[in-house]
Amino acid sequence: MSHQRHSSTETPAKKLKMAGPLIGTHNGHFHADEALAVYLLRLLPTYASSPLVRTRDPSVLATCHTVVDVGGEYNPQTLRFDHHQREFNTVFPSHSTKLSSAGLVYMHFGKEIIAQQTGLNIASSDVDILYEKLYTDLIEAFDANDNGISAYAASDLAAAGITKRFDDRGFTIASVVNRYNHAP
Repeated sequence: MSHQRHSSTETPAKKLKMAGPLIGTHNGHFHADEALAVYLLRLLPTYASSPLVRTRDPSVLATCHTVVDVGGEYNPQTLRFDHHQREFNTVFPSHSTKLSSAGLVYMHFGKEIIAQQTGLNIASSDVDILYEKLYTDLIEAFDANDNGISAYAASDLAAAGITKRFDDRGFTIASVVNRYNHAP
């Protein structure tokens, strides 16, 4: 009887079997960068049905095909995309903002994602243009936010006498994502 009760309350999401390669990220509070990194991966056919495990356990992470934002390793050959090492200073070509896990995934898979989503040939100059434009206009803000980099230098704002008229922290993508950590 208890088995039937469990089955009847099982949600459709729990019944869905994810069959792609296992993606790992950290447990606890989630952030915009690893949420975007996982989303970007799942845009690719290889990862479209990939399950996600959230853990910091190295033995569990070792079973993952691809790991983002945890594990202390950046190695694209082994599909490890963490940016939390003290010596990590990787940036997107022609930019100076240190990458987050979203930027790392985008740097390595962005052209493939663009080609797959648009139907363009991956070698097309249009893919190159979109790759740069999407990084500059979207992904870089995730990288900067996750790494604590402001769009404006505080010293420049102070020198110009610019102060905020109100607190706008509630209107960034990262702050909206963070609110889900506190949802009931």
